[in-house]
Amino acid sequence: MEILKEDDRITPDDVEGIKDLEEVSTVNCLAKNDVFPVNFQLVTGSDSTEASNQKASLLSYDNLENDSGFSEGVYRLVSGSYIAEDIKGIVINSYLADANQLKLGDLIELENTNGKRVPLEIVGIFLSGNESKQPEGMDSVNRIENQIFIDNISYSDLFETDGYAKVAVYCKNPE
Repeated sequence: MEILKEDDRITPDDVEGIKDLEEVSTVNCLAKNDVFPVNFQLVTGSDSTEASNQKASLLSYDNLENDSGFSEGVYRLVSGSYIAEDIKGIVINSYLADANQLKLGDLIELENTNGKRVPLEIVGIFLSGNESKQPEGMDSVNRIENQIFIDNISYSDLFETDGYAKVAVYCKNPE
């Protein structure tokens, strides 16, 4: 299930209703937004001063290993852990980590467009293998190196909102 308009987010009550269905075994919720880095620099090949070159792309999941580029083989975790029900924090690209001398366990801070900040512990580092194949002048918000993954609780805290852009539903007996 996925929304078509940002104003029509899937609510926690919607998710609970889905979870209560007899044939549903589990769900994985996704939210997405853009954020500003606070105590680290983004990777960019562009000299643009536009807002899109100052932001990172943020995606949140209940379980990062499922329903993301990781499950599709687009990304691979090179160290640390996936975000999961019992693992909260942030997963960043290896190029971003190297450019900022960041490692597992370090805290980085993200800021939303309203100035709200949230510190998060790095729990995982990933690669896609396509980092060097991107166009040179691409703005930071669109670069693979600047895709950042966090847990949904931290996302709700940062954006002071509940609701999701997408919910993957797993059935007990798929046919």
